[in-house]
Amino acid sequence: MKKVFIYFFLFIGFPVLKSQVNIDSLFNSTDTIKDFVVRGDKICGALSKIVLSNTQIQKSLEKISELGNKSGSKKNAAITYNYRGNILYFQKKFNEALTEYFTYLKLAEELKDKDLILHANCEIGETYFKLDNHAYSIKHLNYAQQNVTNKTSNKYLKSMYSLYGTTYKTMNQFDSALKYHQKAIEIKLKIGDKKDLAGSYNNVGLVYKRMKQYDKALEYYNQSLKIKREFNDKKGQASTLINMGNIHTILKDNKKAFEELTEGTKLAKEVNEGEFFANGIEGLADNYYQTGEYKKASDYYLRYKQV
Repeated sequence: MKKVFIYFFLFIGFPVLKSQVNIDSLFNSTDTIKDFVVRGDKICGALSKIVLSNTQIQKSLEKISELGNKSGSKKNAAITYNYRGNILYFQKKFNEALTEYFTYLKLAEELKDKDLILHANCEIGETYFKLDNHAYSIKHLNYAQQNVTNKTSNKYLKSMYSLYGTTYKTMNQFDSALKYHQKAIEIKLKIGDKKDLAGSYNNVGLVYKRMKQYDKALEYYNQSLKIKREFNDKKGQASTLINMGNIHTILKDNKKAFEELTEGTKLAKEVNEGEFFANGIEGLADNYYQTGEYKKASDYYLRYKQV
């Protein structure tokens, strides 16, 4: 019964719904938080998890600007544009997000705040990465690195090094990718950031996969998965399980691949991760094709195109 249930479960359509959240209520729910940055982080974190209509996006931008203006701080006024960029970024409006991030950078430079300058350049670099402009991504990461001091926050450093690593991997510059991911790992180990360490192990696994060093990739994926299970990170587990399943398909360990891809795709469905879900469906299709189950492979390829 379990296998039948899983097979049926995977073929249910993946919903993409506009949020019914009330923007005013969401902002009002944070009224008791006095620190502007803590409040802004909480609001943007909540908004990042939902699909907003254009009206909701505009309302969110207006509300976060209103909070920044009320704070009476030039630093918070600069950070407001970071939050505006984040709201647009998570709605995949990357060009509009860039406009906000460049304003953030301009104000940070006027304040001569090296941490904010570094952070703004990282935000710009990450957005260019999403736009597949890797040269500009590296350019702004280099600008960010020029503002590193012995007082730079580890939070900014680990993000910067991780983004360097991911960008260099995409550019097939694997030695540089591994170097920067290792820098991120060192910082996370130093500050005891175990949960985020899982992401870095997964990133290193992705580099080794691109290098076709599959045993090394699986070694790092397993380290990542162990931590993600410990923290019940279902989204993270979905990503890593699907990555592992795809490698086991390449290695023709089809039974192991099926188990990992099925579990990963089910988790992706559970947490509404459409991209991971699609990757899992495609991986299952590849696995079925490799084992000669062409009807099932065809069904899954069709499902992949519909996601």
